[in-house]
Amino acid sequence: MNDIIAGKYPNQFDSKSLQSYQDLAKTKTFQTGLKFLEFFEQQFKCSGICKTALFYWTRPLSDGIPKNTCLLYLKEQIKDNLTYLGIVSVVAGIMSLFAFLVQYCLWRKFD
Repeated sequence: MNDIIAGKYPNQFDSKSLQSYQDLAKTKTFQTGLKFLEFFEQQFKCSGICKTALFYWTRPLSDGIPKNTCLLYLKEQIKDNLTYLGIVSVVAGIMSLFAFLVQYCLWRKFD
């Protein structure tokens, strides 16, 4: 990246494209994603979600090629939080169904 900024590859990138990539790298969303990747790479020595990446994003190249994806580790980290979300969703669905049935009985004519 520093070589590109210094102008060593003038034919590959125009200044407008380079500026858009620099602006993207400064956004809060990009920085949050980078912290997310860094956490998983440092904690579990993995890279990529569906397929193993060719190299680590934040670890040195001397660590070699990543052997594991982070999908299973990601699943383990968020499993407890999503369990509660699932329980609340099922309970809310049952309550909504019950409310619908009660409302249906209120306006239905039973002759």
